[in-house]
Amino acid sequence: MNGTYGTTKPATVNPDEADVFYFYRPSWSTDSPDFTAFKRLPKGCLSRAQYSEEEDETKITLPGMYNLRLPMDKFNKKGIYTVYIKPEEKSATIVATGSLVAFPDVIGIVFKSDEMGAESNNQFVGYRVDFLDENGNVTGYKLISSSNFCTPVYQNANNVSESGARYALSSNYESLTFCTRTPSASMSFTSDNVSDGAVGMNILLSSTKFNPVMVEIEMVEHDADTISTMLEGDQLRNLDLGTITTFNKDGGIYHQARYGNAVNPDDNEHYDFKVNQDDSEIMYNEEESLKNIKDKI
Repeated sequence: MNGTYGTTKPATVNPDEADVFYFYRPSWSTDSPDFTAFKRLPKGCLSRAQYSEEEDETKITLPGMYNLRLPMDKFNKKGIYTVYIKPEEKSATIVATGSLVAFPDVIGIVFKSDEMGAESNNQFVGYRVDFLDENGNVTGYKLISSSNFCTPVYQNANNVSESGARYALSSNYESLTFCTRTPSASMSFTSDNVSDGAVGMNILLSSTKFNPVMVEIEMVEHDADTISTMLEGDQLRNLDLGTITTFNKDGGIYHQARYGNAVNPDDNEHYDFKVNQDDSEIMYNEEESLKNIKDKI
């Protein structure tokens, strides 16, 4: 540790900037017929984690840590759930390209603010923008270095979508957003420059604040506690009824099975058998404790 400095900083992500998907299968070798593709979970399932000091109950946001709350109406079956958490992607279309009135050398691409979900200036700084061709394939990408609301200034341009139109930045909400990219576009930039984005081109906008995460969650019937109960829990054998009752640590009935032996009339061979009793067949009231049952012996 001496002379070594950490360079990793926890990402602070708005939970709304993440998409959460899940896929369910009953077992590792079988896919559910109800699940032919991943399904999206609602935005509210991801939230910022908080902590508090031992002597102070004030809750403080814990940077880089988030809680994932999985809805019980969807995660209520035994089996394997694949949960995929990825940066949210926004689809938009480049409506114009141009430069700023005050800084003609600053070249950017223009989007509709409502299409991008823009709510404030510099909201998309650091976001990745992928440029798509007519078939939806990525032809190139850039990182957004600034995003600001803007208004068009009609200088030597007939409409807002023409190359060469200039824009004035605004501190208030506007219907258009002007974005610069890094690496910056060259001085020979034109509206049909596909690698930097052309007018009418579709794009995907995604956050770069965290990497996609996949988690496998297996829902099982038994865990370490229930297995320990069956192996180490108190038991009561009823020789007359041929039952063995297993109790949990609180003295309640956890499991009951009926034991016995039988003879196969076809070959006259003897067999020992065990049959698990379901809730309707349990021969003792579940409210009775182990102590009460022992008192009857």
